[in-house]
Amino acid sequence: MGDQRPGQSEDRLPSLSGVSFSKKEATISFLLLRLSPICCYSSPMSVLPLLFLGLGALQADPGVQGAPAINGPVTIERRSGLMGTALRLSVTAADRPTALAASEAALVALLAAQRRLSTWTEGGELSELNSAPLGAPQTLSPLLDRELTRCAHWWRATAGAFDPALAPLVAAWGLRGRGRLPASAELAAAREASTWQRGRLIEGTFTRNTHQPLLEEGAFGKGAGLAAALLALEQTGAQAALLDLGGQIALHGPGERALHLADPVDRQRPVLELVMTGGSLATSGNSERSSARAAGIRGHILDPRTGQPAATTGSYTVWTPSPLDADCLSTALFVMGPAQAWAWVQARRQNQESSSTTNPVVELIILDWHGDKLRAVATPGFKGRLRALSHDIELTFPLDGEVPWK
Repeated sequence: MGDQRPGQSEDRLPSLSGVSFSKKEATISFLLLRLSPICCYSSPMSVLPLLFLGLGALQADPGVQGAPAINGPVTIERRSGLMGTALRLSVTAADRPTALAASEAALVALLAAQRRLSTWTEGGELSELNSAPLGAPQTLSPLLDRELTRCAHWWRATAGAFDPALAPLVAAWGLRGRGRLPASAELAAAREASTWQRGRLIEGTFTRNTHQPLLEEGAFGKGAGLAAALLALEQTGAQAALLDLGGQIALHGPGERALHLADPVDRQRPVLELVMTGGSLATSGNSERSSARAAGIRGHILDPRTGQPAATTGSYTVWTPSPLDADCLSTALFVMGPAQAWAWVQARRQNQESSSTTNPVVELIILDWHGDKLRAVATPGFKGRLRALSHDIELTFPLDGEVPWK
């Protein structure tokens, strides 16, 4: 990482997690376009690309003879491939060893989440639940128990718009391959089998009550991994950190970060700038993949309530303190569509006396084209932190109780 001097090889160190990192401690101003997740068919959830703008002072490389020593906090950056997508991790600490140790702790937590939650390979805890004997309670690790308990909470709170038990529907639509149109009888059977009610989560155990694999990590896996990484960072000496996993952002520590949200149609065009001070930001959008179009599928985010691809357009960006909550809710609110999603968020705001872990603040940005005008509607919590980057963007902050959609 950093700028490499001509004729100088970049010295890289091995790490416990198998990801190498540079000895360089310099960071430079950069503008990154985050591409869509590689595993676009692995789940009914997609995060549209975010443009991340990070600013840092160019620092001298202490590995070069005669270079001045670095005084003050040190920032390192690491990149890896995780959960079928790209990870970028930036960590600031008082010194280099502390920053490296903190980044390693975050990577180890993410790799553990990948092993725990992946249903693409055998041996993971979630994968084993999908192949467990029918009706036999399976003891969960404390971490998976907490993750599935949170998923169950959002399944209930969104009246099924979020559902982690969609594996039969994902298989029916061929979303882990090139996509396909299921026959009506096959789709009806998959819809009947795809519901959280086909499992039973109680006292640290999970019981599967269907012959088919049930659980699908696509709509919550990245958020769960980022939540685990933030928890690991809290146990280190990291002063601040930014994690970008396939477009979902999570922040640790104080400080402001400027994020650019992309046009849902032209992903290389930044249209909104958001100043973020903590928590996590996740975006869902039903962009069509080339293979999905060839199969006649209009989108890859499935509506659990109908078994069909969600008909919603545009992009839905959710901020919450927890990455797991943001991941679950960006999918759920997209599935609901603009009117229902806005009403759901407004109802929470009006009934919420205070924020808590079980009842967090939820902020929402909906971006969609209406004729020749790109409309951005944001909840009041974003006011003063969100601005349009072009004159053709209509940005509004409806007050609580106002209905921007009929």
